[in-house]
Amino acid sequence: MTRRTPLIPLAALVFAGCAPSAPPADPPANVTNTNSLPGDVNPGGAKPGPVKSADTRPSAAPQADNVLATVHGIPIRRDDVERRLMFYYGLDVVLQEIQLQLARDQAKKEGITVTPEDIKAELPKSMTMILGPQDKVDYEALLPQILQTVKMSRPAFDAWVETNAYLRKIIEPKLSSLMTEQVLRDAFGILYGEKAVIRHIQLGHHRDVDAVIKRLGEGQKFEDVAKALSQDKMTGPMGGELPPFARDARAPVQALKDAAFALAPGQVSDPIKVGETIQIIKLERKIAPVAIKFEDPEVQQIVRAWVYNSQITALIRAFRQEFQKAKPYIQIHDAVLRDQFRQRDEEANAKVKSEAELREKMAQEHDLAATRASTQPLLPPPPPSTRPATRTIGAAPSGAPAGATPSAGGRPPATRPG
Repeated sequence: MTRRTPLIPLAALVFAGCAPSAPPADPPANVTNTNSLPGDVNPGGAKPGPVKSADTRPSAAPQADNVLATVHGIPIRRDDVERRLMFYYGLDVVLQEIQLQLARDQAKKEGITVTPEDIKAELPKSMTMILGPQDKVDYEALLPQILQTVKMSRPAFDAWVETNAYLRKIIEPKLSSLMTEQVLRDAFGILYGEKAVIRHIQLGHHRDVDAVIKRLGEGQKFEDVAKALSQDKMTGPMGGELPPFARDARAPVQALKDAAFALAPGQVSDPIKVGETIQIIKLERKIAPVAIKFEDPEVQQIVRAWVYNSQITALIRAFRQEFQKAKPYIQIHDAVLRDQFRQRDEEANAKVKSEAELREKMAQEHDLAATRASTQPLLPPPPPSTRPATRTIGAAPSGAPAGATPSAGGRPPATRPG
């Protein structure tokens, strides 16, 4: 079954970080008042800035090429309009243009030419990167709603699409080496409900991990160590074995699912932090889909298309991350844009620092709680008649129905342009 992703909420996630994280300061003006223009709206997310007060001093008539319009004989000057546009949209357009120039430079070094036709053809491909595969979608009609939702201007978006066109031409020749049979088989398992069977050892403190690693290093069986040391009283006696689960099953938690499908049969994971516990898992085996076979040519075509979309999206994102290395060499010469750039950079650094401090605090509180718990007397176990012998982890995972095949493209992960 192909899972469709809602269009607009996903687009907002993709573009997170491209629009200003907070409204920039009011636009500069030589003389300002405290009143904004009636009905002044900023699609880019900034608050309307103060406007120049009326200058009652006599002045020379404005040059004709600087007047865009008049109302009751009052001229609307080009420089006033440009000042607002630069304040509200300028930084995003400049940053997208920087990435576009870097992509052009890389293409030139590799002897790659991008035509206007390539750029025109890139729009639906880039929209697929944002929204996932959609049937019969008029992307041009949908675009204004997306831009309004993500607070991005059309010029910045157009620069993003053109950059993707260059990156796609750079990346595509390199994709063939990534289309290995193992990659395709892994993708087949993702699309058609491959299941994993794991054992887990649940621990409460980092110091307990050393004892587990020591015993496994001595050659003890994983299930024996789980019986001896796992703090999960329901799965521990069974050697830590959990029921088979698919990638889209509701249980176990996502961190364990991700780790399980990244392992080869027989491999043991590194310690995984899950809530207030630490988990170590071993992949026992993978169960291939039953109703659909990898050898089916139609299935392989669908899998190849899904892998292509996933890889191209991931590699374009990786290229954009590489562009971040050029950040120390960016010089913003316009005073207003330079202040906005510095403010945005400071806010991003503060957010990273705040998240790191929060993680450290939570880890300290968890370790303190575990230490206190270890000093408390244990309650006696309940009578045997009240202790369940097994537990059901979530709902029974569902495989692909017989004869069902996902549409080309499947469920590629969302990315976000830088």
